Order: sequence, then structure tokens, then C-alpha cells
Amino acid sequence: MDGWMDGWRVGWISLFNLPVKSRVFPEDWKLAKVSPIYKKNYRPISDLSTTARTFEKVIYKQLYDYLSKKNVLDPHQTGFRSLHSTLTALLDLANRWCFNIDRGLINGVLFLDFKKAFDTVDHNLLLTKPGYIGARGQRLEWFKSYLLMMIIIIIIIIII
Repeated sequence: MDGWMDGWRVGWISLFNLPVKSRVFPEDWKLAKVSPIYKKNYRPISDLSTTARTFEKVIYKQLYDYLSKKNVLDPHQTGFRSLHSTLTALLDLANRWCFNIDRGLINGVLFLDFKKAFDTVDHNLLLTKPGYIGARGQRLEWFKSYLLMMIIIIIIIIII
């Protein structure tokens, strides 16, 4: 059993190292099937292949560990972090507001709805950010390949 698992691991590692070494995210992995799901209104749900999702998780883990080790992440950032949530952010803010009130200060609060924020991100602007943490050359080319030219297939099922 161990020999089989070692072979499996080596196969996945080799498969995942190819896109990184070639600086190109495979076109087949960029295929996203989008279908509308009803939740108060129809909203798009994107479904990537299992290989692409697994690869994204591996890259996320490596990138997150690197950013954490280099202290790049803001301690107040709650998105995409384990043991952090919108509830964590709200509790932190409520604590700060109470602290300010106890000191006789006034709290000014502005709430913004970023529901579709990711859909409006300028990928060219986003690609300037990795340079700040040392991602240049081959790594930056890989990020460009990953972000640009995503292939989307929209699936619409009509029930009569």
C-alpha cells in the first residue's frame, strides 16, 4: 500500500510542478462551468475541475504560509483566513467602538456592500501586488497565466 501511495503522491507532485515550471496555468484547468442557482435571485455558481480546485488549494496553502511567515497579512484581515470570519471582524469592531465610547470618543462608521467586488477587480492592477512580496519573473508570469483568459461555459437548464 505504501508503494502505491508514494507513486500517487509523486504523480500529483509532478503534475502540479509542470504549470509552475512552465509559467503557464493549463487551459483545460481554466474551464469553469457556470450555472445559475436560485437564492432570492439567480446567482452564478462556478464549478472548476477537481484537479484545478486541488491545485488552487495547494497554491493557496503555500502562498498563505509564505505571507504569514513574512508578516505581510494585516492582523485585522478576516477574509480567507482560518479562525477568522465576518463575526470575528464584527466582534473586533464592536469592542473598539465600546472602548471609544468609554473614552468619550465618537465613532463614525461607513458600511459598504462589496457583494460583487471580486467581479470588478482589475486583474492588471491586481498583478502589480505580487511584486511587493517578491514574486517576480517566473512566479509573476504564472500568476498572470492563472488570472487571465479564464474560460467560462454557462449552463442553463430550462424546466418546462
